[in-house]
Amino acid sequence: MNGCVFKRKLASGRVDWVVQIDLGRDASGKRIREFKSGYERKGDAEDALRKRLNAKDAGEIVKPDPTSFTGFMKEWLREYAERQCQPKTVERYREMIAYVDPHIGTAKIQDLSALTLERLFQSSEGRWWP
Repeated sequence: MNGCVFKRKLASGRVDWVVQIDLGRDASGKRIREFKSGYERKGDAEDALRKRLNAKDAGEIVKPDPTSFTGFMKEWLREYAERQCQPKTVERYREMIAYVDPHIGTAKIQDLSALTLERLFQSSEGRWWP
């Protein structure tokens, strides 16, 4: 088992159960752990732990990645687009990235969703698609 359930007492005096899952180690050897709190009963926390561990075993949980949108896109252009796409396609990708980057460039990739991008594209500032 790579996780545990523990109890903590909040400042308000309320008891809270916490689920902790070990996700391995980062490049520097520091442990990466995921915490989820807010369970009122130990049984609920244990059920949540079991579900998260099953998801981890199935490969559905990914380690947190601090890469920003800008960093990812620069790497993607270099590693994939410039090697696999026509020059005009790469140029168009750069234009689209240059437009989106000021809005979400500093966001972590793991925090972005299709809904985040859709909201950008539908906003008054995002009416850029021909």
